[in-house]
Amino acid sequence: MIYVHVHHITDRVGAKRKAVSASTQGEVPFTTNDSPINEMWVVVICERIRADNLDLMLCADMGTEPADFILSSPDKLVFVHVKCGGAQHRPESSAGALAEVGGQAIKNLEILTTMRRDLKPGNWSIMSSHWPKPASVPALHERIRLVDGKRFTNVGQAEEVRENKLVDIWNMIADRRASPAVSKEIWMIVGNAFSRNHFETQLRRGRAAASESLQAFQLIDSWQSTAANNDVALKIFVSP
Repeated sequence: MIYVHVHHITDRVGAKRKAVSASTQGEVPFTTNDSPINEMWVVVICERIRADNLDLMLCADMGTEPADFILSSPDKLVFVHVKCGGAQHRPESSAGALAEVGGQAIKNLEILTTMRRDLKPGNWSIMSSHWPKPASVPALHERIRLVDGKRFTNVGQAEEVRENKLVDIWNMIADRRASPAVSKEIWMIVGNAFSRNHFETQLRRGRAAASESLQAFQLIDSWQSTAANNDVALKIFVSP
């Protein structure tokens, strides 16, 4: 359930990286309020979902967001939640490092699993705008990163074209979240804030473990239970 971030990219993933690099030509790398999320994040994310099968990638960040990214293939729907920490030294394993991103993930279970086709995210009104904000410099022109397995192109940056494609995308998401043949997953990606090695070391100490690590265990256990009750798989990506 808890994974270590990929640091060494294989040749096979390297080929994907080149494809992603080409798809973002002329735009800036992804950024958040905290720190940059460069194209390598996208490569790792694509690889985890088996990039050859990935046909949808939507940047859903900002506002009352359902997730930072929504990824999908014909048999999988993934809501990705990302938080980048600012640890000056090697991170440990406190509950606080996970709390924000985990809270965001769990409170959006409904929109990941609902059968209601008309339920859209709270930030739907800004989905057609540049990311992270319309006036941001720099910014991504298109939140739609991939559709039907190809990069979304909007040569004239026409808002009507973008809005129509967003409707098509959300109809696809609604179909897939309602289908029992499509597995649902939550990915929590926590960069430079939580160490798997530190967490495992503390848990091996039993009652002598650091209180913060025990609290993290309780949080993860609670999230895992909640996700499982909704037939959703939970995966957490952290630092080594």
